[in-house]
Amino acid sequence: MSLQNHPNLDFFWPIESNWNHNNVASVLERPGIKEDWEVFVRTISEISWDEILSLHSAKHSGRMSISKALAEVINHKLLLNGALKKCRIFTDGKDNSKPFIIEYKLGSLAIDISFGHYNITAWKLARLVVATSPNKNEMENQCKVGILILPEEELRLAGKFDSPSNWERAVDYLNYMGNQWQSPLLLIGLKNPGSFKIFDHGKGATPRSSVRRL
Repeated sequence: MSLQNHPNLDFFWPIESNWNHNNVASVLERPGIKEDWEVFVRTISEISWDEILSLHSAKHSGRMSISKALAEVINHKLLLNGALKKCRIFTDGKDNSKPFIIEYKLGSLAIDISFGHYNITAWKLARLVVATSPNKNEMENQCKVGILILPEEELRLAGKFDSPSNWERAVDYLNYMGNQWQSPLLLIGLKNPGSFKIFDHGKGATPRSSVRRL
């Protein structure tokens, strides 16, 4: 089956009031932040579903979910466009402790991906807050905005993500817990292109999953 002519990645935009956390829409327009945000938008928008689906079929079809291929392509593109990976937040040498590591740093932006369990989503949001808030400890890589990338529910279902973690749930987290997080956080909800569906052949099958064009 051909995997050609799928659209590129797209995400929810513009920001609406219920997820404009600490007026992040305005913060992204500030000098020194806007330039980094434009690089991020360009990076995400240039990723094609063709390369994600092809990678899944070639390398990750032993998995039920497309999440591994999606994360791998995003990782490659971010690094290609100047992002740094696994930067420690503080100068005290805690560079091997996950709570004190920025998954990706793109200038003033701290970026992470949440395709796993929904409890990890809240933890990752908290870690982005640590990376973007003033702290009594000396900071090595303080950022200005925290960005978390998640699938919308329709994409989670189409891609057979194996955990109920989605963009909609993260928006709820901001509404219920956002007052405890004082730095600006942005949720990037990846949209379902509606052009494919991952078919799960069942545990023990080879391949475990395959891509179906819609």
